[in-house]
Amino acid sequence: MKLAIWGSLILSILHSILFYNSKLGISVVLFAITAIFIFIKILENKKIIKNRKAYILSIPIILLSSTYFIFNNIFFNTINILVIILLFSIMLITAIFEKIEIIPIIEKIFLLCFGAFDYLDKAIKTIINNIFKFKKIENKEKIKENKKIKQIITGVILSLPILIIIVSLLTSADAIFQNVFTNISIIMRNIIFSINIESITSIILRIILIVIIFIYLVALMFNLIKKESIFNKPLEENQTKNINIEGIILNTILTILNIIYLIFTITQTIFLIEQIRSGGTNHAEYARMGFFQLMAVSAINFVIILISNLNKKEENKSVKNYTKIMNVLIAIFTIVILISSMIRMNLYEQEYGYTFLRLMVYAIEITELILIIPTIAYIINKKVKIIKIYFIIITCAYIIVNYLNIDYLIAKRNIDQYLNNNNKRPIDCIYLINTLSTDGIPEMTRLLNVEDENIKKIIYKYFYELKNNSEKRKWQEFNISIENAKREIEKIKIDEKYIY
Repeated sequence: MKLAIWGSLILSILHSILFYNSKLGISVVLFAITAIFIFIKILENKKIIKNRKAYILSIPIILLSSTYFIFNNIFFNTINILVIILLFSIMLITAIFEKIEIIPIIEKIFLLCFGAFDYLDKAIKTIINNIFKFKKIENKEKIKENKKIKQIITGVILSLPILIIIVSLLTSADAIFQNVFTNISIIMRNIIFSINIESITSIILRIILIVIIFIYLVALMFNLIKKESIFNKPLEENQTKNINIEGIILNTILTILNIIYLIFTITQTIFLIEQIRSGGTNHAEYARMGFFQLMAVSAINFVIILISNLNKKEENKSVKNYTKIMNVLIAIFTIVILISSMIRMNLYEQEYGYTFLRLMVYAIEITELILIIPTIAYIINKKVKIIKIYFIIITCAYIIVNYLNIDYLIAKRNIDQYLNNNNKRPIDCIYLINTLSTDGIPEMTRLLNVEDENIKKIIYKYFYELKNNSEKRKWQEFNISIENAKREIEKIKIDEKYIY
């Protein structure tokens, strides 16, 4: 356990150095890399690794951690912490347990994080015992030296009263000697007063936080390593309850759904033809209330397909084949639904502009379209590891979306739309200012040269406030997006007629 204790101590101190009283930046990826290395080293040392392929998950963890110093998107900065912890937990679990299904892995994540609390008392005892043992050895080896130190300390304490009397007499007897001690006392007083109560409180809180994280990490190591821990207890087999639905009932439901989707497909085809004829200029209002609902329907279809394929009810071959055909049709109609939703979204954006939520809808729908391919393969052949493939596709899609620099794209596409239409279509400057992060600033500088005086006034005021309110950041908070934005802002010459 020594390696686990030292590793936990390093991580708890590093956590304090990187994150205490600091905003997230390059610190996240530094901590993530260190944590991955230490945990893998400890598990390898204990020889409990059964699946080294799990280490591949360290790549998405590091990539997502890196977004904190490359970009500055508020949404992803918030949610990525949870995603990184989730991926880190899955990496540890899949490394220890060679084969594990989706439902057991969810339970294992819970047991990993919260099962550590059962070992808090043992963690505290282990830490104390190791420190005590270290001191005991030291006392045996240096018993003579310790006696000398005790005698010196005793001598210093006993000499204090005599020292006070003698120094008082000497200072009163000699003016130069008195000045020396006066200067020393002034320096000591300044040092004492320079120690702020707030800084003392901060130090105490920091130490307490280090101790809490240290104890929890040691407890977590116990939970991971000990064979008798609740985390390492084997889960009961066949935890996923079998779904037993009569084949005729299931096929009736699937048939009705496919009829509805067929009617919907016909109406969407008519809508698309009209859209092409009109040049896409008359249907923005029609598209306004549709894309979110269609996205929800497509998600429901995935659930229906998975449930119908998990059905364990024994049926004859013809019934099973009919179920497969109906599921494939639902998958195909899901493609139609997703494409229809994306067309609606595109129409709406052309009229009302681009927002974070609208671009995220595209990302989700494109991901769902990609998921259709393994879904159809799974319908045809149930040996396809659908959950594993889903996990890989969704993880890759999520990383790609993180690196698309959404705020930059929103600013660019809205400004392009405004400038390409000769400033005829309005641009929502307030949305750009209040919602977008520093990622969008390089594009927003283009609005300083537009003809509309109201827009110029809003943008100049925005950059004027940013220029005056720029704050110094610690090295832990280093962020490329913020540094680039600062350089862009420094280049701007503020026209005072737009400020007052």
